[in-house]
Amino acid sequence: ILERLERSEHWRALVAGSIVRFELPVMLADSQRGQLMEGVVDAAILGPAGWQVLDWKTDMSDADWEERQHRYTAQVELYATLLEASTGSPANSSLVRVLPPGEM
Repeated sequence: ILERLERSEHWRALVAGSIVRFELPVMLADSQRGQLMEGVVDAAILGPAGWQVLDWKTDMSDADWEERQHRYTAQVELYATLLEASTGSPANSSLVRVLPPGEM
């Protein structure tokens, strides 16, 4: 899985980024709703266009992936929203499915 990840465009963006953070905690208190939203970003890259938030998933079966993809996408989009709110820089999100060799 790591070898495949290191060959990906997302990994190339990580190593080329000026600021890269791994396992970055994000949090935002919404006092109007009485909510505290938090999470941990797998990786975030700060570049000229703002933050790129990456979340890697290793679901093995296509059925699991189909069932969970919508929830995962919402999760990584929330991470981007929280990072943007806390830093003031724009943030986009990418959900990345990483499979072991022979599974793609």
